[in-house]
Amino acid sequence: MDPQPRVSQSHIARSLGISQALVSKILNGRRERIKPETYEAVWAHAVKVGYRPKGMTPHTTVAVGGNRQIGIVLRSGLQPFLASNFFSHVQAGLHRSLLARGYAMVMLGTEDTIDFSDPGPIPPALIVLGAVDPKFLRSLRGLTRRIVSIMGSYPGLCHTVRPNETQSVELLVEHLAGLGHQRFGWIGGLPDYPNHKTRFDTLQTALQVHGLPPIPDSAVVNTPDAADRHEGREAIMQLLARPGPPPTAVISFNGVMARGAVNALHQSGWKIPAQLSIAAIDATRACVEEEPHITCASSAPEKLGETAANLLFETTGWADEDYQNIMLSAQLRLGTTTGPVASAPVSRAPRKRRQAT
Repeated sequence: MDPQPRVSQSHIARSLGISQALVSKILNGRRERIKPETYEAVWAHAVKVGYRPKGMTPHTTVAVGGNRQIGIVLRSGLQPFLASNFFSHVQAGLHRSLLARGYAMVMLGTEDTIDFSDPGPIPPALIVLGAVDPKFLRSLRGLTRRIVSIMGSYPGLCHTVRPNETQSVELLVEHLAGLGHQRFGWIGGLPDYPNHKTRFDTLQTALQVHGLPPIPDSAVVNTPDAADRHEGREAIMQLLARPGPPPTAVISFNGVMARGAVNALHQSGWKIPAQLSIAAIDATRACVEEEPHITCASSAPEKLGETAANLLFETTGWADEDYQNIMLSAQLRLGTTTGPVASAPVSRAPRKRRQAT
């Protein structure tokens, strides 16, 4: 495969309609007399088009006064300031907590763009968003031991903050089982992503705990490249086109896929939830930004960001044995996309479920 052509600073300047001199200052980490929104927009576009100044070393985005900054690193596939719907909520919680302490976030890059051959100065502490390769995390530890991971799990390497995925799934299954649902379906994306496998496997276990049959392969649709609205639309229509009785309730990997599925169903004449209930393992704006509101369950992503910031500032010891693995409780948020199975009585008392871990 031929290498991608190098993106120049002048190309970025023309695309954004600003001067090359301003772009050069920003891509060399200078913030003096530069509006924060301009700084972020330039870096967002630079990463989007593949700009890499000598490999995009971590120190290229560290401004003067870096001791008052916290570095942000994202997993492979995400883009700084254009992160996923979920991580934009996480970053909002981080921003509020850091701002209250007089600190600012500085985006260092992503797992697949950071080059450790010339580390230079970096902020005193790092937040890692998303599950990354442990080898990459060990490289970060070569720069600083003060690291908190959000969504990952790295015993003995750093602090971690995660949502209680088991509790999220069990809340949804308990709710839907109480409405009389027994035939479940699943739509998901990025099946190789660890969090995807965790949620699906947990769902199958929760169904078993409630005495319900597992989801058969015929009721599972996973899109290979993404987990967004378009994939949600494609997945739900593919699922319902298959032969045999359709599921009465479908659980989505996240809220944006669920939103795409709900919109596609409405356009196709399906009545939600009279004919099909839709729920999501999520707690982001995608579930409530338009009607109908989507039934969902998850830990609050903003709270993940706040908790990670607290760990950075409230932890005094950073020896390996002091690292904490914090799991935040989940909440069920009822929308109007779930309802009783047609002609099925609604259970007044949900079946007893096992204690979430």
